[in-house]
Amino acid sequence: MKPQIYKVRRTDLPQALKGGDDVIRQSIYLGDIYDLGKGDIGVGFWGDESRTPDFVVVNNESTKEFLAWVRAYVPAASPLSQWCRVVAVKDISDFLSIDPVNDGLGRTSAAWAGAIIGECIAQTGREDARTALNVLACRSTYSFAAARTLAIWGDRYSWGEITDQIDLCHSVLSHAPRRLEPKLLFYVWDVLRGMGRASTYMRDLESDQKLLLSRCCYEVAQNGTLSDQSVKLISAIYPDAISLGALDELSAEQCLLLLRAIISNVVLEDDSKRIFEFVVGYVASKIGGGWRNIDALADAAGVAPLAPVWFGVLHMLIDGEIYGANFEGLARLVMRELTTHFHKMERPQCDISLDELRVIQPSNVEFKSSFRTEYSRVAQVELLPGVTTSVSFEPRREQPRSPNYKPAAPQLAQEGALIAKVERVLREVEDFKAFLQRERHSVSNERAIEPQPVDANLKKGKSNPKARQRKLWT
Repeated sequence: MKPQIYKVRRTDLPQALKGGDDVIRQSIYLGDIYDLGKGDIGVGFWGDESRTPDFVVVNNESTKEFLAWVRAYVPAASPLSQWCRVVAVKDISDFLSIDPVNDGLGRTSAAWAGAIIGECIAQTGREDARTALNVLACRSTYSFAAARTLAIWGDRYSWGEITDQIDLCHSVLSHAPRRLEPKLLFYVWDVLRGMGRASTYMRDLESDQKLLLSRCCYEVAQNGTLSDQSVKLISAIYPDAISLGALDELSAEQCLLLLRAIISNVVLEDDSKRIFEFVVGYVASKIGGGWRNIDALADAAGVAPLAPVWFGVLHMLIDGEIYGANFEGLARLVMRELTTHFHKMERPQCDISLDELRVIQPSNVEFKSSFRTEYSRVAQVELLPGVTTSVSFEPRREQPRSPNYKPAAPQLAQEGALIAKVERVLREVEDFKAFLQRERHSVSNERAIEPQPVDANLKKGKSNPKARQRKLWT
């Protein structure tokens, strides 16, 4: 379906947003859209032309300036990206010609939902995980954006492009860095992306750890456990993994003891660290439900940062019931969000786009929301068409510090300023005392050299304030 595009003056935007024929507009072909002047915009419709435009096309050099203009002169329409897409001329061809893949995630959707929940556990920590696990928290993860992009657009965008958008969004709002760096997650995402093709990767598994783990995830999804061959391959990289073969014969309590033993006795080489994280997550997934495995995983956070993510992935694969009550039903909601169909003709399902957020929110300035959002104190920011992330308006809390942590420079600066202020006040007190002493000495000298004249007012019985003041000084 081809849209109908009209050229209008930018100053006529308020009337154009109302729909109807109240504004002078010129129908143009797609080839002519590249000749838009700075004062012109294109309004596009996928169907009914009497309603609000579905998208707005602006000149390449004036995209940010146009959004700032809307904010200043048409505040009722800001944020504009909340109800129609704003497309630069240079991107209009791709926008109109490239359709979403919408292949979904297939049989890996459960694994991706587990990765999202596992990342959420890793990012929040032990104390907050029990209360912070909800759909909005899962939407804020790197893994959610990666999975949603993969489901809609396939391999069109790289992992780095996705995570850079999220980092940019958080930098605009001055959020503190997260516990888990996104580059670590690339390893898990590559494994999950290869999981759907793992059945064809039967050769040279020893030479590629990612292919090995893809095969392991495939086996867990099919059989609920690892094959003897996979255990041997893993043990060749991480010898302590040989005990995984007897894991199915252990009780949950024994699995928990084994997990703690693995964590406490680990001696890692660089090439075995990723395998070790997988082993920790696999053992934790065998423990069963409850929060004790999360507590045990928190003890491994320092040496195995990806262990909670692998725990989420393998827990979902071992369960095998896609629509079951995994993580108290949270997995169902996450999978629903991931697999929702997207079409470019749809209106945005966000509170604001990242491009417009960068325009209305100056860097290093405390964010104060001036627009309505779907959820209180949380904004749904569109990173890519159909891909949104949840962002809190409140600055992210600083991560826990070690016992040897020293106060930051700003705090020391505040203490130094307070000390300087006290010293200044003390100096002023000393100066005032010296002034009083000089005044007393001056008055004494005057009385000794010259006799004080009798004031005429005293003869009349009136008081002399100056004389009384001198008396007080002496």
